Amino acid sequence: MNNDEVWILSTKSKVLDGSPLALDGSEFMFGECAVLSNTEANAKSQVEAALVNIKLQLVEITTATIFEESQWSASDEQSEEMLALANEAKSSRNVEFGMFRSSEYLDMDEK
Repeated sequence: MNNDEVWILSTKSKVLDGSPLALDGSEFMFGECAVLSNTEANAKSQVEAALVNIKLQLVEITTATIFEESQWSASDEQSEEMLALANEAKSSRNVEFGMFRSSEYLDMDEK
């Protein structure tokens, strides 16, 4: 029996040399992703490996929750993105990343 569930994780990652996400000189990128896994530890491990592939080093997972569709509604852009990521992760069985936000962008957004 397969007990995999979709996990939604929020991450903080360090931008490594050669990363395609190194666009504005930020040291860190923040983002959400969805992954199919049977445990939280396995979900975190999969995300860390997927981040390495895009030249990001995991610094911190700020949240890790099991996706329960009944608790999400497509009432705003972020919820729509999470629903789409969860469905993509279910069908692809890969880590599916949403949009990353740079530390520079977040600093500008706070001003």
